[in-house]
Amino acid sequence: MCCPAPEVIELDNPLLKQADYVWLTCKTTALASVLHELTGVISDTCPVFTCQNGIGAQAMVAEQLPHNPQSTALIGCNVVLAGDDGLRQSSEGGLILEDAGLYGQLLPNWPERFWSLSLTDDMPAMQWAKLQLNLTNAVNALADEPLLNVLQQRAMRKVVASMMDELLAVCRGKQLALPRLTKVTPALLPSILRLPNWLFRRVAAAMLTIDPEARLSMWWDILQGRQTEIDFLQGAVVREAQSLGLAAPVCDRVYKAILKLQTGEAVSKTDWLG
Repeated sequence: MCCPAPEVIELDNPLLKQADYVWLTCKTTALASVLHELTGVISDTCPVFTCQNGIGAQAMVAEQLPHNPQSTALIGCNVVLAGDDGLRQSSEGGLILEDAGLYGQLLPNWPERFWSLSLTDDMPAMQWAKLQLNLTNAVNALADEPLLNVLQQRAMRKVVASMMDELLAVCRGKQLALPRLTKVTPALLPSILRLPNWLFRRVAAAMLTIDPEARLSMWWDILQGRQTEIDFLQGAVVREAQSLGLAAPVCDRVYKAILKLQTGEAVSKTDWLG
């Protein structure tokens, strides 16, 4: 499924003062600068949707735009570039919104032909469920291989599974019941990832039906010398675990390896495979 590339509107465009909504779809690492540029540009009554991966974006928006009505949106699928002219949804899922009462007028005009839209009254649980899936991002970057190659190697899948176990322990400590964003429940996913290769290929065949050259966004960030979102992914798991008196050693190991990698330091597989 493809959709046209969005029209670019400069920040000095007076139309922004009349905006019905603002959707923050930049990476979390760019959010602080985007919020700084938006301050004083949009009206205080303009609702703002926060659409970032990981944990922490909402607090940044609340601090920088305290008067604007705010809501969180979660993109429950993967979106990739489709050439130079558009975007393509490459996995199942759609857009999930919180706070239906405030944004109910949006729903009747939603273009379902482009993207499904659903509502939730427990966005924190949704965010942690999405974060569980996003933990693979860092392993893909560290492995420096296509995602399909990563998923076909049990040693790498076991690292992802261990990080997921640490995240699930944090969620139990926070009393969050994670929803299912894929065909597999969050609690069962680590066990499936740990299966021997021959059995994993049979049980999780759908996970392997991906472009053989596809790589996740953190790999591209490293390649292009950009700061990654690791502080909001594995870093968030480590911080929340510490606040609950829990340990997250595998997330911490991967987190530190990515920090080294994004500063140009060499990272060996023993640094993060364990």
